Amino acid sequence: MGDRPHPTSSLPPLHRLLPWFIIGFLLLALLRSLGMMPEPLLRPMAATASMLMVLAMAALGLGVDVRAVAAAGARVSLVVTLSLLLLGAMALGLVGLFSPG
Repeated sequence: MGDRPHPTSSLPPLHRLLPWFIIGFLLLALLRSLGMMPEPLLRPMAATASMLMVLAMAALGLGVDVRAVAAAGARVSLVVTLSLLLLGAMALGLVGLFSPG
């Protein structure tokens, strides 16, 4: 009783849990699914999305410390290399499977 402090929430604020780009992605996906995106915007938006994806992948790659991977040992380096090759093969296979024509 008296002047006890209110318990503080242990969860971080919502904007820290859910980055703004996720909200934007979900909003654009919803608009596209509902057919509310103007047709002339679809092609430029797809090109922009592809460019941003390439930039994001490059940023991830540039953030990898190759010396740290090499210091982890040959087995780790081999697993990393094989997983990258597998991901690349899967991506190429999916592109071939779903590409028109």
